[in-house]
Amino acid sequence: MKAEQEGFKILMDAGTVYKLPNGGMSTTVNKIRENPTEVSRVVRALVLATKFFVQPRNKAEVTKYLSRVFNLDPASTEEFYRRFVPSLSATGVVEMDKVKLIVDGALDRGLISKTVDPESLVDFSFARRL
Repeated sequence: MKAEQEGFKILMDAGTVYKLPNGGMSTTVNKIRENPTEVSRVVRALVLATKFFVQPRNKAEVTKYLSRVFNLDPASTEEFYRRFVPSLSATGVVEMDKVKLIVDGALDRGLISKTVDPESLVDFSFARRL
């Protein structure tokens, strides 16, 4: 966004091709087993906050928040909102192909040494119960 503001031409917006989930949370299997009520409450709060973000009627409040938190001018805030909001999941569930993109990226960058089944990394049951 900054480069574009400085007069550079955008040749390709990687976000339109490489769709990754934005946001989310993680925890341990032990935490899920030992305190499912707390996990459920946190997931509920995250989903409710995300739903607030993606509802068009809240755009003014959301853009005000984004402007303040990221110290953006009005034009940058609008552009950030336009790009950011579609990457959010209002249900708390993302498609497995997006999780696979994260796993593949970690493998490519050497953050993990072998491929991992994306299904083994996620538990959307808390979000689905909402």
